[in-house]
Amino acid sequence: MATRSLKTAPQITTRPLRRPKDMNQYWFVGCTRSCQEMNVQKSLLAMGIECYVPAQRELREWSDRKVIKYRIVIPRTVFLYCNDDTRREALGTIAYLTHCRMDSMTHAPMKVPEDQLDVFRRVVARADSAVQFHLCSTASFRSGDRVKVLRGPLEGLECEIASVLNKTMLCLKLGMLGIATVQINSSDVQKMEN
Repeated sequence: MATRSLKTAPQITTRPLRRPKDMNQYWFVGCTRSCQEMNVQKSLLAMGIECYVPAQRELREWSDRKVIKYRIVIPRTVFLYCNDDTRREALGTIAYLTHCRMDSMTHAPMKVPEDQLDVFRRVVARADSAVQFHLCSTASFRSGDRVKVLRGPLEGLECEIASVLNKTMLCLKLGMLGIATVQINSSDVQKMEN
């Protein structure tokens, strides 16, 4: 089985990426049962809760056919944009939404900063190669140089860079949740001054 070009899954969203900031609403990290991310997304949207499931579209080729499949970037995870009361209501209503991840430092539901999630959404939408995700506890990255992407579909993006197995990877930190990486040509980035 060969895997070729990756494209982004069409994301159902109820808002533009930029909107007036509501101080009572946050991006919470919800956990789902196995393979139920899209079902939870549909249920959340039906309840009027904005959500995001990062997925990329893959074209898989066999000898007799081609099939387009969606690959979830962070399995068993859905991001919810709501206030704390709405989050509790969703947890009690949607059977496949099991719990929200907890921040180990504050013992409160984990909140991903909006600017970090917007950068992550942009990378998933525009990356030419597969976006990989590494949990913080298993990630072997150290803080690297801050860079700005000069060319390609991620042009203008500012983030950290790491070298993994002689490949240049962009690293996007999502708070306490983990790190997303995507391969990029080293000639397409420029080191930023501190």
